[in-house]
Amino acid sequence: MDLQTGFSHETEYMPGATVIYGIHGKCTISSVEARQVGGNTLRFYKLEKVKSTFARTNRLEPAIWLPVTNARDRGLRLPMSAADVETAMAMICNREYYFPLAEPWLANQARIETTIRLEGFMGLAKAVSFTEVLKRRQVVPESELLRFNENVAKLFVREVCDATGKLPRDVYAEIERGIKHKLQPDN
Repeated sequence: MDLQTGFSHETEYMPGATVIYGIHGKCTISSVEARQVGGNTLRFYKLEKVKSTFARTNRLEPAIWLPVTNARDRGLRLPMSAADVETAMAMICNREYYFPLAEPWLANQARIETTIRLEGFMGLAKAVSFTEVLKRRQVVPESELLRFNENVAKLFVREVCDATGKLPRDVYAEIERGIKHKLQPDN
């Protein structure tokens, strides 16, 4: 077992490990438990969402129960490393949009959520990049787009800050510079 990451090949992630779960963000595996479902015994990760130090409430979030067998397919992954952050920021700064701008938001939202789940931090970087571009290209952005953009941007910035030790405002400024480059007209 790798004690630093909490990863073991026998049980995948060990209790106490810090993981990222899709759009839910940073979680801690509090336990791995067996439950009876339809006559079969299945093992589940019990995930406790980690609150930001800036959270305004002390209310406890309900635990997330995730089957061990398909946890990775559902978006469970380790947090970004410093090298992953460089890759993700390069994705934000390049000129590609990753998703079609002309399609309705609801169709793109489903595609983006699937991409985050399947591609991990790279999918999250693509989501931040695309939603920032789409938000700026619409005269009046849809409220669902604004909420989704705020959520994925917060998750991304928080994860980058945890990996690099940078301040959130510095990460937001770096994203802003990348998006400005992306929106420049072609020469």
